[in-house]
Amino acid sequence: MHKFDCRASLFIILLFSILFAGCENSKEVCPENLEECGNECVDILNNPEHCGACGVTCDATNNEICSAGECIIIQKCSEGLTECDGLCVNTLTDPNNCGICGTTCSSGEVCSAGECQLSCQSSLTECNGLCVNTLTDPNNCGICGTTCSSGEVCSAGECQLSCQ
Repeated sequence: MHKFDCRASLFIILLFSILFAGCENSKEVCPENLEECGNECVDILNNPEHCGACGVTCDATNNEICSAGECIIIQKCSEGLTECDGLCVNTLTDPNNCGICGTTCSSGEVCSAGECQLSCQSSLTECNGLCVNTLTDPNNCGICGTTCSSGEVCSAGECQLSCQ
């Protein structure tokens, strides 16, 4: 009878081995856009603890973040400057980022006080969107908006009688 019990025990052990053989390797499969790191599914394109591959950690103390699977440094800008596309710029004067990132001034314009404005040559003054010479312009004589009377010319920034 002892021989029979051993055979039965071996049969039961063999049966359990066959039934549960696949259980050890049955891990949960991560969705296509995630990678298994340890016991969790993570997005290795944006996870700072698993950036690009499992276990690759971005250094938060150096302002690193995970972007597209790479640790990149986010630049901290000095006071008065703004980070635009990885560069520190002054949005009050930068013609490529005037007022806010990405606002580009047109050709011939400058960024002044965060607004695109007409750019005039050094000897000219901007008056109502036009570059004028306030030393000779009869409609803007001396300063913008000062108009010379009929029969007068603007000379050296002053309205004067014209010679006939």
